[in-house]
Amino acid sequence: MSFATLTTTLPTSDEERGRLMRNVGERDQQLYEYGRSGYRLAASVTVPGATS
Repeated sequence: MSFATLTTTLPTSDEERGRLMRNVGERDQQLYEYGRSGYRLAASVTVPGATS
């Protein structure tokens, strides 16, 4: 059995909407690639951070 942790940082400000969409797209691609390799998503956690 093998585990992997994927971390995606998402901006929270409205001015960074383009970056948000790009990061979400990259996350989707990562999940797809891990799924093709046999991994299964077991949990998803949101950790709020400080806004800049």
